[in-house]
Amino acid sequence: MPAQRLQIFAPLTRLRAFAAYLVFRHHYPQFATSSIDYRLGREGYVGVSIFFVLSGFLLQHRSGESIQLNKEIFRSYLRGRFARIYPLYFIVCIASMHISAEYNRFIWLLNLALLKGFSDKWKFSYLSQSWSLTVEECFYGLFPFFTWAMVRKRLSFVKLMTLCYAIGLLLWALGNSVRWEGFFAAFQFVSSFTFFGRGFQFLIGMQGARLASRLLSKESTLFHLTSLGAVTSMLAYGLLVMLAPAGSYAIRTPVGLIVHHWVFAVGVALLVTGLAYERTSLSRILGSPLAVFAGKSSYAFYLLYINWPGMYLASQSSRARCWLNFFLVSSLFFYFWKIR
Repeated sequence: MPAQRLQIFAPLTRLRAFAAYLVFRHHYPQFATSSIDYRLGREGYVGVSIFFVLSGFLLQHRSGESIQLNKEIFRSYLRGRFARIYPLYFIVCIASMHISAEYNRFIWLLNLALLKGFSDKWKFSYLSQSWSLTVEECFYGLFPFFTWAMVRKRLSFVKLMTLCYAIGLLLWALGNSVRWEGFFAAFQFVSSFTFFGRGFQFLIGMQGARLASRLLSKESTLFHLTSLGAVTSMLAYGLLVMLAPAGSYAIRTPVGLIVHHWVFAVGVALLVTGLAYERTSLSRILGSPLAVFAGKSSYAFYLLYINWPGMYLASQSSRARCWLNFFLVSSLFFYFWKIR
């Protein structure tokens, strides 16, 4: 394998910054400069899907082979992910709780235990954007099963997805009958905010890593995956913008849900695979040191851009100034967190 193809993580790290910016645009549409800009920004929730596809790809690439033979490697990886994700989340979440006037032990527990993402009622409590961390943690916990099922049992991608959707439907039926605190209570919630609705995005990322690994082991060349993925994802994004009803989002329509969950995710998976293994103009554009640092700061940015201190930072007079404020604060968090 060529030496440069081993350095696959830098372009994907930079892609995180773009995904974070899309989600930022979704939550702060007031900075739109035109009606088209406004509509594009409202569909920026697709950035979360980019994060999910990236998680599937990277976890498969890092641990997909070794997990069969050495469980300690996977446990070590999980400890590393916990150390990277939870401490900063804990600090920002506790700060948000203390600033908030609402004190509810049950909601505190849901947030601190990363369980709020299972409840339609409480998914946006405190750090509203952190519902996606519940989805991520579900994937980390289920990844050994997915790998075992695909490698040992030769279970197909379609069968795994059918199993995920079946479990999601069962949980929805149970939650809809029990109706306790919004847990799995609505189909729209289960399909859009839980792992059992979003599982395709993680699994297609895993498939991208497995496909690239097989092709490279046979000395094959990955032709134009970056271009194909970029075109597919941009077309899907444009279609979502056109499908979005007035005052709502495309993902809340049946066709929009399919385009977002499947078509856009496939495009992102192709793009991620291409960025990882191909040398293209896009990968060179993403090659600046500033882009790398922005990507590494994206998690801190993701936690900070809503609630505390996001409300103050977002009150600035222009989108550029607001974006710069968020970038500077999240960069400081990242810098001091890495050197501690």
